[in-house]
Amino acid sequence: MLGFAGAFYGRSVAYDTAFAAGNEQLSHALARNVLVSEDASLAVPLAAYVRQAAAALDTVDEAAMRSAAWSFAVPDARAADAEAAS
Repeated sequence: MLGFAGAFYGRSVAYDTAFAAGNEQLSHALARNVLVSEDASLAVPLAAYVRQAAAALDTVDEAAMRSAAWSFAVPDARAADAEAAS
């Protein structure tokens, strides 16, 4: 169980750091930890979705959050395609 917790918190720190550092770093972290790849370009659409979901969660008020009256954003394929092209 300690190994599981260590892996979880290690990835959490990696994602937080990468999210703050920018799209390239976030794509690298997601590629390594989610896609099990060193090719960050494969994770560009996923990184775009992570940013989209985070922005949507920033708009949820506390009452809605506590009552689970919210949902994750539906991935926007156009936004991911635009991000991948840039």
